[in-house]
Amino acid sequence: MASVEKKIIITFEGKQESVEVMTIQKRKVYLVRFSNQAPIMVTQASDGQYKKFWTVIPENPSRQKFAEVIGALIEEQIKKPPVIQNVLF
Repeated sequence: MASVEKKIIITFEGKQESVEVMTIQKRKVYLVRFSNQAPIMVTQASDGQYKKFWTVIPENPSRQKFAEVIGALIEEQIKKPPVIQNVLF
């Protein structure tokens, strides 16, 4: 089992949801734990043309669009610069 490298928060449908970031078999995967529905695990993959897209693990065509929405929220959060807190010594 992979260990959690870090946790981030995404906002989905007005609620803050927890995302656990981990690496499994050299691939970054994101486990989203929703407050009101079953968790979902997503990762980025690439097609034959090397175009990246978000997909759900295990693959499930009926959840693909959902994985793309959640993946875009994760990507947006990861690209944000870290917040640095002012610390007084």
